[in-house]
Amino acid sequence: MIMLAATSAVLGVVLAPIMAETGWPRSVILAQTFIQSFFILVLAPVAGRIVARIGLRRYAILSVTAVVPSLLIVPLAGGDAWTWYAVWTVFSVIQIGIGPMIWSMAITTLFDKARGLALAVTLSGGGIGFLVFPPMAVAIEAEYGWRGVYVVLALLFLLVQLPLTLLWFMRPRDLPSASVAAGSSPESVHSAASGHSLAQALRGRQFWQLGFACMLVALVEGAMIIHLYPIMNEAGLAKAEAAGVASLVGFAMIVGRLGAGVLLDHMPSTLVFAGAMAMILFAVLLAMRFDGGSGPAAIIALLLGLGAGGTTNTLAYLTSRQFGLGSYATIFGLLMGMFGLAFGTAPMIAGHVRDKFGGYDPLFMVFAGALGASILLILALGRAQPAKPAIAG
Repeated sequence: MIMLAATSAVLGVVLAPIMAETGWPRSVILAQTFIQSFFILVLAPVAGRIVARIGLRRYAILSVTAVVPSLLIVPLAGGDAWTWYAVWTVFSVIQIGIGPMIWSMAITTLFDKARGLALAVTLSGGGIGFLVFPPMAVAIEAEYGWRGVYVVLALLFLLVQLPLTLLWFMRPRDLPSASVAAGSSPESVHSAASGHSLAQALRGRQFWQLGFACMLVALVEGAMIIHLYPIMNEAGLAKAEAAGVASLVGFAMIVGRLGAGVLLDHMPSTLVFAGAMAMILFAVLLAMRFDGGSGPAAIIALLLGLGAGGTTNTLAYLTSRQFGLGSYATIFGLLMGMFGLAFGTAPMIAGHVRDKFGGYDPLFMVFAGALGASILLILALGRAQPAKPAIAG
């Protein structure tokens, strides 16, 4: 998960150098995030079928290997904008096999009693990636240019990610019986093939309630996280202070993921999910009245990070409990695709509103309403439906 965050984490660093060299507008380069989110949504069912056919471990190993050449062709982009779209299309097709649904599937098949915490620790890698890669990218770009950043990322996948995947990607049958007994219930280890098929999940209201709730909260998260710095700065906070406050979000996200993971193992997952969204709602309500004070700014950033940190791993956990593990990769992949598409679109929408109205105030009431609706959708989710033998795919 740390490595998965790499391409997004370095985007802000390479943005200006690429613009300066190519003359492309900001929107062309930032289209990378939309392309990645789009293919997660579209290819999730395909990934589920691949997992069913060749197995989770083999698919992960093949994908990590394929990521290396896909990153090495990124430096070849230039001149026409279509070359940038093309290289990220190739990467986006491959990244499905190194995405959250793959690592979450690995965790859910190995853990039962401590599944929430295990998912939280794993998914916290994304937050760590956003702490590690930006300063690393700054140093590499200063010495070797923006193309050198992607060459180094490719080498890290080859020399770090691939060996660790080969050595440590475990399946239930790889564990000694003592480890199985300590880490999860025997029933959970042997239930990887049970649960709802994709078709069964799509016929139930629970999938669509989860999907719509995810899209609503992702729209708010994407806009608030990406635009937090200008929101703070335009309200009167000095640039240095606004940057420091925005950085608090990353630390709070890690804490939020771990905290939600602990709670998931002791509380109903719907309440944990609703609580995470309520924190984001409080951040939005405070932002509506923000007048430039550093104390309130820090509280807004911390609430936003804590809430955002709790949503992703709670979604992963809730998906496994609601639909079982038979088609988990496909179902969770679709939900994450819906989440990612909304998250990737939100900054563009927020930027357009900001330019049209001269401020962010019109967005805050919309965000509050969206979060209120998403909380109600999650609280009305109900009990998980009885698991049935999953149909392939």
